Amino acid sequence: METLLAGLPFHMPCTYDYVLALALAAEYYVETCRPTLAWNFNCTAARMSQALGFHKTTMQDLESLDAARRRVRLFAVIYVNDKMLSLRLGCASMRRDKEMPPDHKAMMRRGLVYDKLYSSAALRQTPEARHDTAVGLAQELDALLNDGCDIKPDFDKDVRNASGDEIFGLLLQGDRVSQLALKCLIYRTLLLTAGSASTFSAECISVARRALLEHQVVTNGLVQHESRFLELHYNWALLMSPFAPFIVLLCNVVETYNLADLELLGVVIESIEAIRQSMPTISQHLRLFKPLFEVASKFVEVKTAPVPRTENFNAFLLEANMDLSFEPALLSTFSQGHQPDVVSGQPGHRGTSFLDVWSYLDSSPPC
Repeated sequence: METLLAGLPFHMPCTYDYVLALALAAEYYVETCRPTLAWNFNCTAARMSQALGFHKTTMQDLESLDAARRRVRLFAVIYVNDKMLSLRLGCASMRRDKEMPPDHKAMMRRGLVYDKLYSSAALRQTPEARHDTAVGLAQELDALLNDGCDIKPDFDKDVRNASGDEIFGLLLQGDRVSQLALKCLIYRTLLLTAGSASTFSAECISVARRALLEHQVVTNGLVQHESRFLELHYNWALLMSPFAPFIVLLCNVVETYNLADLELLGVVIESIEAIRQSMPTISQHLRLFKPLFEVASKFVEVKTAPVPRTENFNAFLLEANMDLSFEPALLSTFSQGHQPDVVSGQPGHRGTSFLDVWSYLDSSPPC
């Protein structure tokens, strides 16, 4: 299949079938933990779908009901992938939100998280302005989740019929995990209260804990039922978007030596190890998350010893032969690259920024 995809011509016919094929190729690369390739195929599908007018509701009058339904669903998949991969890779979305029907509000919020908090324009804003923006985005996300959208009842009915009531409940909880992870990214930009001992705000840490706890409930439930939807949950929660809760709690452990958070991270690692044989793609995350967890465990152990060592966390990473700079204060910055801070004028960190953790994952050999 990959040989076939690699041999696709530069110029392809602009037809529904080719758009569908490109969208399926994007899904394939998402499932094999290669989001950059998924982004390339999805961008081409997005351009073709726009050229064919998939984003125009007026086309529905010219089509049969089945044809219109297929077109709308395909375009929705492309749009969702566009917003998810945009934030996953830290780049601007291909789709203009003003061209979208109101049923796509949830994904619009995801796009705004990048545009208003993580883009180059956002980096030029003051911390106070970014704080206010984050508060507004979090409130909009909460309101949207409470209100839902017009097509959600029909969608939920189809999923419930396909999965059964119990699995459907777990899938809804899995969707909450994704939303909590998104909120964690939003809360990361909140200003810290005076005297705070942590790099991240209390709201960010609290949401990160909730996300990991609910993630474990969903994983355990789907494993118990031997559900085919387990892979869907992991693709949606971990592979399609930055799973910020894990990194936030890891930073909190390094800074505060919180044993409860360390134990929760260990449970997450164990659950990933338990399914790695049936889901080889998840090993990509395990390759980074497990060594970080092990180094953090050793770091907390020696720091809480009667005679603690004085080295910082990066010294322990060097001992573990991990070529990764991982200072919690660094990961709280807005810089996705290594440029100076535009607002304060201070030199930028020459290490790993928050979203660079996932770039590190993506740059490793395929699973």
